[in-house]
Amino acid sequence: MRPAYHALAGIGLGIPLLVISGSWQVAGCFSIATTLMDVDHVLDYAFWGKHPRSLKKFLKKDATLNSPRMVFIFHGYEWVIVMFALAARFDHPLIVAVAAGITLHLLMDEVGNRLPNRLTILHPLFYFFSFRLKHRFRASSIYQVRDRNQSSEG
Repeated sequence: MRPAYHALAGIGLGIPLLVISGSWQVAGCFSIATTLMDVDHVLDYAFWGKHPRSLKKFLKKDATLNSPRMVFIFHGYEWVIVMFALAARFDHPLIVAVAAGITLHLLMDEVGNRLPNRLTILHPLFYFFSFRLKHRFRASSIYQVRDRNQSSEG
């Protein structure tokens, strides 16, 4: 899912969160966490992207599909569990806000990146970092490219 959609959702839900919590810090942490998780796409492109690398190629819609590896270090339900465990341990609203932002981001990716018009068919466990690690982040083991004719039908 495009970062702009995550940013819109983060801001769109961050505003009511600001009103409810009365805290710019809580609303900001939530909104930033919802959006900035996609920084790991930049890291993957830098390490695994095809040469020559360029900003234009990176911003192309399917840039990550051409990569032999998909690490996406921040995309993992394990991190949600860790963040909520930290929030419970330290009872800190900013940790809860970050955990909620990460959760929203992953749920948006789950829905948006599994739509029938997408060019990929993701493994059901794709958004578990441990699953990708088990498969050594090999793209060929964790997703399939959908037939372009099939992807335009839905």
